[in-house]
Amino acid sequence: MKKGQKYTHDLPSDVLNIIAKKLDIDDLFSFGEVSKHWRTCQSIFWHNFLEWQAPLVIQKSAHAKRSCSFFSIVESRMYNSFLTYFSGFAHVESSSGYMIMAGAENILMLINVFKRRQMKIPMVQNPTCIYDLYDKAILAYAMNTQEFVIVTLCSSWAYDLHVYQSRNSSWIIYSRWGNLNLVSSDRQLLVVHFKACMYLEFYKIDLSTMEWTRIHTIVDCALFMSGTKCTSLSNPGMWGFDSNCVYSIDRISPGCRVFTLNNKLKKTIPLPENRPPLKARLCNFDWCFLHQREEINYTLHE
Repeated sequence: MKKGQKYTHDLPSDVLNIIAKKLDIDDLFSFGEVSKHWRTCQSIFWHNFLEWQAPLVIQKSAHAKRSCSFFSIVESRMYNSFLTYFSGFAHVESSSGYMIMAGAENILMLINVFKRRQMKIPMVQNPTCIYDLYDKAILAYAMNTQEFVIVTLCSSWAYDLHVYQSRNSSWIIYSRWGNLNLVSSDRQLLVVHFKACMYLEFYKIDLSTMEWTRIHTIVDCALFMSGTKCTSLSNPGMWGFDSNCVYSIDRISPGCRVFTLNNKLKKTIPLPENRPPLKARLCNFDWCFLHQREEINYTLHE
């Protein structure tokens, strides 16, 4: 380098992409601290990076209320996080890469640990509502925008749907009867019937005849379940998962059980049970799909 020449840490975009492809999630954040140019193009690469990330198992311990772990079955790797605002919140569901949690002070907390983003949204006032394992929440974005809706289902409100719209920062309540379990899979609407603890039946809704049809295959898809929550994943073989299978976790079982759609147990995948170096037991709370971003067309109702 010639005398007086200014030294720069910046690298061309193509070189940055080559380097970034060899980094994991933790290293990507550290890399952003040393390369100014990387920070300017990080959002584009980060979106592409998350599209290739396998589903993670969200694990928490009752003895570590401010920490949360994410376990990758594919890589057999644990990602640990420690966030002060975990305390006082109960996990409801994971959707569009965000952990959706409800607090005692009628606050809905949305956290994307891997993007380091956080949102706080006031909930509908209901002191009797308890967000537990059987209540559900979905975060979905309006097509091609950053506007979003949150749909929550609370059993203590007779399974009414609470819909939050970011466009006007308000909630709308829709009356709903019964406790159906629906899942969208490969542009089809499926019904999951929980006949017993782990005995499931799957039906396809034929919108032309308005009838349910029992199915035993879902083509190139797999279902990921946590309690009665169910998410469909297309092309699961990309991450080493089997098609036409149900991957089930719960807070009691130490592993991930893999079933066929005919309720036959194929195998059990072991999951970490303790949080090193502590001996606190880890519970499997939910699945986290970093690559999925739910998008919908919706109309604003005043």
